[in-house]
Amino acid sequence: MDFTRMLHEKKFYLAVLLSVAAIIAGTVWPETKKDSPLACGTFLELLNSSLQSQTVLFILPLAAVLPCGEEYLREKDSHFLRFLIIRRSKVVYCLDKVVTTALSGAIVWLLGAFFAGLFFFCFFSAAKHSGTGR
Repeated sequence: MDFTRMLHEKKFYLAVLLSVAAIIAGTVWPETKKDSPLACGTFLELLNSSLQSQTVLFILPLAAVLPCGEEYLREKDSHFLRFLIIRRSKVVYCLDKVVTTALSGAIVWLLGAFFAGLFFFCFFSAAKHSGTGR
């Protein structure tokens, strides 16, 4: 229930955008020479090295918790928490929140890595074709 609600919120997409920005900001860009071709798999090497950067490690907890971190406070302020606790037990509610938060963090970073890899692929594919004069 919480997982589908999380997928429809703006904070989820903001967290994906934040993870993509952190990955791109943590990238060590290779030096390209005008007449030399790029090595095969350059975009994968960039993605791998940028996922290990200090920028990504700094933003990782923030982007992972951003989609679901505020849900408890909103439910408590709107008195919806009391209804949920009556409807389900406290253990089930807590387990649901922990699992949803962990899954949302994993999905945010998987989508962020996918979109950053797609960006690197498109960027270096266009750079390779523009350098050959085609």
